[in-house]
Amino acid sequence: MKGFVIIMLVLLMSSMVMGQTPVAPAAGDGSVGNPYQIATWQNLYWISQDTAQWDKYYIQTADIDFATADPAINTWDGNQGWIPK
Repeated sequence: MKGFVIIMLVLLMSSMVMGQTPVAPAAGDGSVGNPYQIATWQNLYWISQDTAQWDKYYIQTADIDFATADPAINTWDGNQGWIPK
């Protein structure tokens, strides 16, 4: 039991350090007639992390500012910054 608690604490701490959270778009279904509506850097991150979404359709609906990324974008991917896949 103690080992399980330690593992859970490590996972929780690593998720706090690696705080990029992919967020699926709130609107659209990825089709030609109803593309996913991308409005945040979290939506872009969602696309980059899920290869099943790469053949879908998207429309950007807002200016996306990575200045609000937490942790800072330059710390992502081993301090390489944003790396679209």
